[in-house]
Amino acid sequence: MKFSYALLALLPCFAPALWAQNSSSVPGIYDWNGSVTTGTSATSVPSTDFGRAQDLGPLALSLDQAVSEGLAHNLDLLAAQYNIPIAEAAELTAGLPGNPSLILDTTLQPFGPLWNQTNAGGPEEFDLGFSIPLDFSDKYGTGKKDAQAGTAIAKAQFADAVRQKVLLVRQDYINVVTQQHLVDLYQERADNYDKLVHVIENRIGIIKAQPLLLVRAQLARDQARIDLLNNENALRSAKTQLAIQLGRPPSVNAFRATTELRPSEMVAVPDKEVLIAQALENRPDLKGFQLTMDKAKLDRKLAENQAWQDVTVQVEASRQGPDAASGTAPALPAAYSWDASLNIPLPLLNANQGLTKTADLAGEQAQKQVESLVLSIRQQIGDELAQFKIDHDLILEYESRQIDQARKVRDEQQKLFGTGNMDLLDYFDAMEAYNGVLLSYYGTVGSYRNDLAMLNASVGKDILP
Repeated sequence: MKFSYALLALLPCFAPALWAQNSSSVPGIYDWNGSVTTGTSATSVPSTDFGRAQDLGPLALSLDQAVSEGLAHNLDLLAAQYNIPIAEAAELTAGLPGNPSLILDTTLQPFGPLWNQTNAGGPEEFDLGFSIPLDFSDKYGTGKKDAQAGTAIAKAQFADAVRQKVLLVRQDYINVVTQQHLVDLYQERADNYDKLVHVIENRIGIIKAQPLLLVRAQLARDQARIDLLNNENALRSAKTQLAIQLGRPPSVNAFRATTELRPSEMVAVPDKEVLIAQALENRPDLKGFQLTMDKAKLDRKLAENQAWQDVTVQVEASRQGPDAASGTAPALPAAYSWDASLNIPLPLLNANQGLTKTADLAGEQAQKQVESLVLSIRQQIGDELAQFKIDHDLILEYESRQIDQARKVRDEQQKLFGTGNMDLLDYFDAMEAYNGVLLSYYGTVGSYRNDLAMLNASVGKDILP
C-alpha cells in the first residue's frame, strides 16, 4: 500500500492549516477584508524618535510618509540644498561696484635753507585725494544678471536632485514591500512543510510509511527554511537601504511598510507623445541645460564688458607751506593747489578673448546636452511604457486566469494525493508550482509599481498614481 493511501485518514488533521487558501483573493496583497490600501493620501512625517525604533517596535510607514521623510531628512538633499544660497551669495558679489580710494601723502624736499628759482627745493607739502572707479561698460549689471542665471541653474539642479531622490525612495520602498510579501509567502511555505514533516514523523510507525518519504519531506522543509532565511536577509538589506534614503541610521530598520504592493486601480497605458510633451515641459534637468545656454550668452556679454576696465577719476588737493623767512628769503604763507586726472584703460592687447571663446563653447556644449537629453527622454519613456504595458497586461492575466488556474491545479492535486492517485513528490511539485506563480505575480506587481515611479520621474511630475 502506498504511503499516500495510508495518509488519507490523517488529512483532516492538518489539511486546513496546510492547504487552506482564500480562493477569492491573492495572498499577501489584499488585506483581510479584501480591500486595498493605496497610500495615496499625503501625510506628514511622523514625529517618532526613530533613533529608538528598536525599543518602540515596528513603525507603520506608508509610501507617502517615506517620500516626505526622505525629502526632509535625506543627507544628500540637505547637502545639495546649500548650492542655492551659495549661488545667491554669488549674486551679491557680482553686483557690487569697485571701491573708491582715499589718497593721503606728504612730501618734503629739504634741499637747503635758502631756495629760490635757481635753488631747487620747497616747503612741506600735504596731499588729500579721492580715486573713484566708474563702470561705463555695465560690467556689474551684466555680472549680476549672470549670477542670477547661475542661481536659476542651481535651483533647477536641486529640483532634479529631488526628482531622482523621490524615485530612489519609491523604488527602495517598493522593494521593501515586495520583500515583505515574499517573506510572508516563504514563511507560510516553510510552516506547511514543517507541519507535514511532523505528521509523517508522528505517524510513520503506525502506518509503516517508507522512511525515504520522510527524508524527502525533511529536505523540502530544510530548503524552505533556507529560502526563508535568504529572503529575511534580503528584507533586512532592503530596509537598511530605505532607512539610509530616509536619513535614518542604517540600524534603525525596525519598521514595516504599510502601503500595499498592488494599487487599488490599474492605470491604463498612457499616450507616449503626451508623456514626452509633458517631460519636455517639466523635466528640471532639461530646464537646467536650457538655462545654461542662456547663461552662456550672458557669460559672453560679461566677458566683452569686462574687457573695458573701470575708468578712474582722481581728484587731489595739495597744501604747501607755510614757510618761515630764512636769510634773505622772505616768509611765505600757505598755498593750496589741486589736481584732477582721468585714467582710461584701453583693451588693445587683452580683450578677454579666452573668456569669450569659453562662453561660446559652453553655449554649444549646453545645446548638445539639450539635444542629447531630449533624445534620451524620448527613448527612456518609450522603453518604460513598453515595460509598463507588459507588466500591466501580465497582472491582468495573472489575476484573471493564471492564479486561479494554479490554485485549481493545486487543489485538484491535493484531492488526487488524498485518494492515493498521486505520490508525495508529485504533490510537492503542485505546491511549488502554485508558489512559483505567486512569486512571479509579486515580482510583476513590484515591477509595475516601479514602472509607475519611473514614468513619473521621467516626466518630472506625478501624473500617475
